[in-house]
Amino acid sequence: MLRFKHIKPNQKGMTLMEIMVAVSLFALLTISVGQILQTIIDGQRSAIAAQNLGENMMYVFEVMSRELRMATLSAPPDNSCFKDQYGSFLDVEGIYYVYEGITDEGMPFKDLQFKNQYGNCVNYFLENDVLKVWRSDVGTSTAIMPDDLVIRNLDFIVNDHATTTKQRITMKMNIHNKGYASSYKNMTFQTSISTRYYD
Repeated sequence: MLRFKHIKPNQKGMTLMEIMVAVSLFALLTISVGQILQTIIDGQRSAIAAQNLGENMMYVFEVMSRELRMATLSAPPDNSCFKDQYGSFLDVEGIYYVYEGITDEGMPFKDLQFKNQYGNCVNYFLENDVLKVWRSDVGTSTAIMPDDLVIRNLDFIVNDHATTTKQRITMKMNIHNKGYASSYKNMTFQTSISTRYYD
């Protein structure tokens, strides 16, 4: 036989209202903690994206600067690497040359041209938001940046035009990563490189 305990009249249980208040407070606390954790995770993603972007650009600038520092004099008529967009040689002497043109689609572009230490003609240019390099010894262009980056507003500025052997090139580019909105980073990088060509 089952025996039931007798509830004494002075013992109180929790009312429905007290339970609803406790559940509501617990829900509010859980939501606020969740929002704090989401903010921390988004901040960490953003910091990692910025760090990756910076590291990738350091690599790109390092690759370019090694070759740019060792550039040699390019002079016409038979020693020139400077061409227009149609492949015609330009009558220009110097270490660096920035060719500015218009694509068939009507978009402006800049093409950095020079002769590297091995005597090969080198062109750095932007194609479909990807930084590419073309070298005459290879004959094809290759990307020098990871696939998850997009470069906008690539600009090359040659300083010290008066002296053809002591030129300095300034590169400036706006770059961002492909990815989630929370990890999207847009940064502008700029660096200047002087030639080590002494003649």
